[in-house]
Amino acid sequence: MPDGVPVWTGSLGGIIVAHGGWHIADVPEECKGEGNRESFASVIDYPFPGAYYTDNLRFRYVLPFTRSKGYVFHFGEEHPIEPEAKRLYILREVIQHIERTCAPQVKAIREEEVAHENRKRELAAFTSRFKLLVEADASRAIAIIKSGGQAKLKDWLNDPNLKMLPDVRATLGNLIANAERDLEWARQHEQSERERSVHEAEQKVMAERLLRLEGPIALTSVPAAVVFGTRVKTGEDWVVPVRQLRHMLVAGVSGSGKSVLLHALCQQFVQLPEIGRLVLVDLKGGIEFDRYRDSVKTEVVWEFGDVCRVIDDLMRLMAERQEVMRQNRWQNWPQHDRVVVVIDEYAELQTEIDTASDKEARARTKRLEANMVSLSRRARALGITLVCALQKATTDSMASSLRNNLELRLVLRQSNALTASGLLDMSGQEMNELSVYPTTLPTGRYYFYDAGGGGIKLLQAQIAPGVVLD
Repeated sequence: MPDGVPVWTGSLGGIIVAHGGWHIADVPEECKGEGNRESFASVIDYPFPGAYYTDNLRFRYVLPFTRSKGYVFHFGEEHPIEPEAKRLYILREVIQHIERTCAPQVKAIREEEVAHENRKRELAAFTSRFKLLVEADASRAIAIIKSGGQAKLKDWLNDPNLKMLPDVRATLGNLIANAERDLEWARQHEQSERERSVHEAEQKVMAERLLRLEGPIALTSVPAAVVFGTRVKTGEDWVVPVRQLRHMLVAGVSGSGKSVLLHALCQQFVQLPEIGRLVLVDLKGGIEFDRYRDSVKTEVVWEFGDVCRVIDDLMRLMAERQEVMRQNRWQNWPQHDRVVVVIDEYAELQTEIDTASDKEARARTKRLEANMVSLSRRARALGITLVCALQKATTDSMASSLRNNLELRLVLRQSNALTASGLLDMSGQEMNELSVYPTTLPTGRYYFYDAGGGGIKLLQAQIAPGVVLD
């Protein structure tokens, strides 16, 4: 071992080494790279062949990722070798040894990293261009979806105009997957927005409809249909096409709104072109229907003898229409030339039938009663509709054989639960489950019950022009 320390005044760097230090703490931070990622590392045992000293030491060489030069430091001992000149000389020897032994490996690593960086730049440039194309395509598709159309992305991965390296396909596949996810999100969002807009519009319409129920509702008209009133639950008008009209029974105690409801129906019967003849029967002098006498298709009847004449005439009309239907092989009478007969306070007619005294009167009333039942059974298919109104739907006010054929029941406020139960075909328990009990219905509100087709709805009657509310 030599006595003196060789003189060395050079730097602690070289071609592939930027700095050397006895401890890692002596190495400048700028030499260590970012994130402490290593491209290459090697352990150097000292002395190696040609070394000046014989001290057993161990050094580590590290080439940080993306750096062109690495750094070296000693490890394994707490205290450095003294004097400092000896330490510097040994570091110089280690650096020169690294330059000789590690240069080929470092060069290969650096070339691979440069190539990798170039590929990254190419990939970034290609991905950027590709992203613009896919995003433009996605924006186009989203715009079409928002306008209410159907759209999807192009098959970019298989586009013959785009040549890509195999290692780029996965990256671009993720990009397309993200774009498709955004497109699907836009589709769902647009659908959700549409549904929200529709829901808000429906809520607004419903609020406006329900607002109508706070006061009298003016009569509305619908072509080829009868508006029976406004649904209390939704505020919508309840409409039945003329062709689907059934024989009706309108029942309600005095003050329940029966007359207002009848006027709403009669006003529409007069105006509907599908109804060619309207017969209005009022045995209380005809005053109730006086306003409709100016209509050329309306006949107002208030004498019992005229009632019998009109019903006999309808029986002849039924026979004539049956012959026409047989010849034409019709199952039901067409939409036009329909006949509606409205009888207010049917109980007055029933009283005339029940109190007939002489033989001729009894024969006439017996024929009338039989004809009414026959009309209720057969007339609907022949384009003839009966509307019978009374206060109390009891057997002494109307024969059950007739009442049972009046399938459409308009049930206003009733005097007792028994009568209401018979009209609505409900038990007491079932009536308890109704939103409003039939004996407590407010004036103008009634249950629309189809005894033939089923279903019950709570309606508010509309007000025909010129009708004055009490």
